Amino acid sequence: MFRKAKRLAWPTGLGGLVLIAAGGCGLLVDFFDPDLAGRLGLDPATVKPQQGTVIVAFSNSTRYPASFNAYWSRDANNLASYSRNFSVDVPSGNVRNEVLECPVGVISPGSLDATFTPSALAVVVQAGEEAAEVEYAGPPLISGDGFFCGDVIEIRVSAIGTGDTATYAVSVRVIRGR
Repeated sequence: MFRKAKRLAWPTGLGGLVLIAAGGCGLLVDFFDPDLAGRLGLDPATVKPQQGTVIVAFSNSTRYPASFNAYWSRDANNLASYSRNFSVDVPSGNVRNEVLECPVGVISPGSLDATFTPSALAVVVQAGEEAAEVEYAGPPLISGDGFFCGDVIEIRVSAIGTGDTATYAVSVRVIRGR
């Protein structure tokens, strides 16, 4: 009347690895050494993208209002794949921020034009009747090297000198979130 149930065995050896890999590449990366995917020629960011957020804090330490420009892209090697410019107006002595959902491949002060070519114009300081354009001279921040998900990236404009002869500079600082 009753049939004897067949016993299922847990896969072992190479067959088990194939089943684990078929269940999801992310599981394979979790199960083994995190550097294994890289040694196999796989990009770990595409196998298991980073989770979380990156906060970009725009800090205006001048005595005038400033408009910040920045861009980000998911792919640091192909800015046309998924990129976005953003701008933030920051009153004198204040901080405003932008929250970016990971994965993020590159972040930089400046902007991308219609052909996805970066522009170095990072901040416009409205110094009374005059507008001072401030360019960013540093390199873009690349994920995994310059920042990680969970970090805060501070982009600051500061005055160099005083009064009407003041010039302005943009600096970038990464505050580790780990």
